[in-house]
Amino acid sequence: MAQAEQVFTSIGTVLADFGAELRHVVRLVTYLTRQEDIAALRDVLKSTFGNEAPANSAVLVGGLTEPSSFLESKELNHQRPQRHGAADEMQCVKA
Repeated sequence: MAQAEQVFTSIGTVLADFGAELRHVVRLVTYLTRQEDIAALRDVLKSTFGNEAPANSAVLVGGLTEPSSFLESKELNHQRPQRHGAADEMQCVKA
C-alpha cells in the first residue's frame, strides 16, 4: 500500500518541521475508498508505529476530493514541545 506509506512518511516530515515525531501522534482518522485495503493499512501502521500505534479509526468513504487517491489520513498530535502540549491537527493527502 504505497499511498499509505507515503502519507505516513509525509506526516513524519511535517511533524519533524514542528519539532515533533511520529511517537507524538495520539489519534489517527484514516479515510479509505476500498475495504480491501484495511488489512494493508494495518500492516503499514504496524511498520510505521510498531507496537505503539496511536488510536486509529478507519472510515470507508465513496471517494476523496483527489480522484487518484484512495487514502487520506488526519492525525492529532498533542505533545509539541514548542507549545507545551497544545493540541494540533494536520492532514496529509497523497496526490
